[in-house]
Amino acid sequence: MQKPAPTDHPIHPLLTERWSPRAFEARPLPREDLDALLEAARWAASSMNEQPWRFVVAGREDEAAFERIAACLSAGNQPWARNAGALVAVVVAETFRRNGKKNAHAWYDAGAAVAQLTLEATHRGLAVHQMGGFDGEALREALGIPEGHAPVVVLAIGIPGDVDRLSPELAERERAPRKRLPLEALVFERVWPR
Repeated sequence: MQKPAPTDHPIHPLLTERWSPRAFEARPLPREDLDALLEAARWAASSMNEQPWRFVVAGREDEAAFERIAACLSAGNQPWARNAGALVAVVVAETFRRNGKKNAHAWYDAGAAVAQLTLEATHRGLAVHQMGGFDGEALREALGIPEGHAPVVVLAIGIPGDVDRLSPELAERERAPRKRLPLEALVFERVWPR
């Protein structure tokens, strides 16, 4: 299913084609595709070239590892996310390696890495759905995330699947038109509006 963004201004097709489906084919991702997505993330810009993101990757071919992440997802995300080809926990190092000081930009940098991963996935005909619906403490325990690191988001990555295999409620959400706030609500000229 394709859902190109109805943009007000022309932008690159990778950006208009990117969206967050819930329908995935329940099969593993080719390793070369997964490696390319991670390589795209590796080359994202970051504050002081710190690269504070870490990815814990579980392909569906490793059932135990996949389930460790899936079990930490919210009840609403678990049914459809279990069909993804891989689940990836995105984690940030909260301090700089060189001096141990707090890295206030770590989460921003992780977002940039995930954005590049997502665009590479779109380029390859794959889909990424980013989820904030997970239990961070359960994920920390299940994956052995050390102190000084924080879970940010979980990615479901896979081959787009048949929307009709979703529950009726999710299928309806999947088919709904894409919407965004207008630019005027997001961009201010010179000063914040009063």
